[in-house]
Amino acid sequence: MSVERIYRRMVKSEPFVELARRIGEGEKEIPIRGLPGSLSAMAVAFVGEQVPGTLLVVTVTEERAEELRDDLERVIDSDRVGIFPMWGGSAYDGRSPHLDVMGLRLEALDQMQQERGGIIVAPIEALMSFTIPPDLFELSVQELKVGEEASLDTLMDHLVDIGYERVNQVIGMGQ
Repeated sequence: MSVERIYRRMVKSEPFVELARRIGEGEKEIPIRGLPGSLSAMAVAFVGEQVPGTLLVVTVTEERAEELRDDLERVIDSDRVGIFPMWGGSAYDGRSPHLDVMGLRLEALDQMQQERGGIIVAPIEALMSFTIPPDLFELSVQELKVGEEASLDTLMDHLVDIGYERVNQVIGMGQ
């Protein structure tokens, strides 16, 4: 039996129906503890279906955040699941995080700001670090649409202005 099929049967169970009722009544804090294995991902996916907007799930550790993200990607469309990883060092040591970390954090911020829905998983420590202010983040985003023409020079200047490195051949994030 597929994970999705198990999930569809599970959401009809009494505990999930009760959870939906409490969410529908507007309860803001509903503690859910002690769910074994991937059952926590199914509960989170269910809550994500019940509430509008993007759901932020906070975990104790980055390892747990990654495990939950992986489990969620088996239950719902992976495009709807993001992770907001820890910075990877001190914000005060003068070093930038790995480009993959920066990319994941920016994707998560974009998902939350655009209110596309879905679920973002973040360890508590990642939420304690500084990030770009929402208004500056919005100014940094350059939206391109299929079928529209954009000036290549304007786009390249914008990318350099917001911190991308200009190179002859792109081989990594941030280039």
